[in-house]
Amino acid sequence: MSTITTRAGKGSTLTHTEVDNNFTNLNTDKYQEGDNMVANTISIQGGSSSQFLMADGSTSVQTGATVDDATALAIALG
Repeated sequence: MSTITTRAGKGSTLTHTEVDNNFTNLNTDKYQEGDNMVANTISIQGGSSSQFLMADGSTSVQTGATVDDATALAIALG
């Protein structure tokens, strides 16, 4: 996650360098098409089957349906 300096957190106006650093941090930490995506561990439980598309284009079929941050990230990124 990117480190962002805010006026509220600092308590005063940001310097030009702090604003530039905010943009640099966002640009460095963003996901870009073609990058390998790393997500938290997925916990699979139950009897249903789920299919996951992996970063390399392959698929992985898992039994269960309980997932954590990885699901939210996959939904957000489409």
